[in-house]
Amino acid sequence: MSLFTRARAAVAGAAISLLIVVGSIFIWLMGSSNPYTPAGYVGYLTKGAFIGQSRFYGVQRGPTSAGRGWLLDVSNISITPYTYSEEFAGDSSVMSRDNLKIGFRVHTRVEGRCGPRAAVHGAVQHHRRS
Repeated sequence: MSLFTRARAAVAGAAISLLIVVGSIFIWLMGSSNPYTPAGYVGYLTKGAFIGQSRFYGVQRGPTSAGRGWLLDVSNISITPYTYSEEFAGDSSVMSRDNLKIGFRVHTRVEGRCGPRAAVHGAVQHHRRS
């Protein structure tokens, strides 16, 4: 075998190796993601599948990310507490049994529960009087 033939075989082997490495990196970047959860949210992480069903992967509390992973996806659920106020006075006041108008103000606070069980069940919300 001549030196030229050996050099050509080495170059062809290196080109095929480089093509395999570049192709693998391309496929990895197309199928992987870095799911992000912003502050005030809980992220419900799932790992997808080409065939079959997605499955639970974990829960993350924002602000954070899970790091790059294969077929990872996140559903962010808000746990920021919200306060609603409503005033019952004047025309919107409540009539009592003895025909007296009663005026008052109501405050309701709604916040999501944080944790794996709450995130799995859709961040069950509860009400508290403030």
